[in-house]
Amino acid sequence: MIDGPMSETKFMGGVLPEPVRNLFRAVVPHNLRVKANAKLFPHPQNMARALSFLAHPAERRRRRAELRRCETPGDYFAFATTYMKHQQWRQEILGFLNFAKDFKPVRICELGMFQGGTNLMLTHALPTVEQIIGVDMFVRNTTQLKYYAKPNQRQTYIEGKTCDKRILDKVSKALHGEKVDLLFID
Repeated sequence: MIDGPMSETKFMGGVLPEPVRNLFRAVVPHNLRVKANAKLFPHPQNMARALSFLAHPAERRRRRAELRRCETPGDYFAFATTYMKHQQWRQEILGFLNFAKDFKPVRICELGMFQGGTNLMLTHALPTVEQIIGVDMFVRNTTQLKYYAKPNQRQTYIEGKTCDKRILDKVSKALHGEKVDLLFID
């Protein structure tokens, strides 16, 4: 990141070569670098994860094939733990997924996504899900979540405070007048 929370040498995880960073520092005034940094690269670690994910097509295909072989909530838990990260206890989330499966939810909203692992489990371990809405202060790993999504699933990810009326309005708009079948609050 340039002149931001991270040092210039770690801009986007060090992706830019030193001559490019030096040219940017020489040509763009400090105050503009700070503004550009905040607007263009608000979440450089997330961007670096997305670029790394996209840069390895063979690994992406291998992981997608592994995800397709998952059959049980336990399989999805293992996949999400390995590739997406989450903050769920195995016994609790597996019990919840088995319980929720009986209700055949179509529209799910998750409040508090962390790094997307629970979102992935909800959309894959519950076969009836057609729409997922994720809300977090900082939504991460949407590149991976969109890549792993089932073809018939609509995904909406919203950044902001869940207590903010504007965020509630965005969730309502994403639902197109429908109601949520399952609200997962983390």
